[in-house]
Amino acid sequence: MAYREVTMLEVKEVLRLWLRRVRNKRIAARLRIDVKTVRRYASAAARAGLSQEDGEAGLTEEVVAAVMAGRCRE
Repeated sequence: MAYREVTMLEVKEVLRLWLRRVRNKRIAARLRIDVKTVRRYASAAARAGLSQEDGEAGLTEEVVAAVMAGRCRE
């Protein structure tokens, strides 16, 4: 199975919409990605310390990089 390259901007956009409490299905449809991918990014961001209560102020480059690197795996 081939994987496509994901940019930091794509991950940041997913997380930005997630922080605004947009439903996962709507995020997936808007960005043309799989719902499971949205769920995976959101759970990785939560493990990195980001919560929806923090709002977009908590969305830092370090959190996005952690989600992309997969350092927040269980």
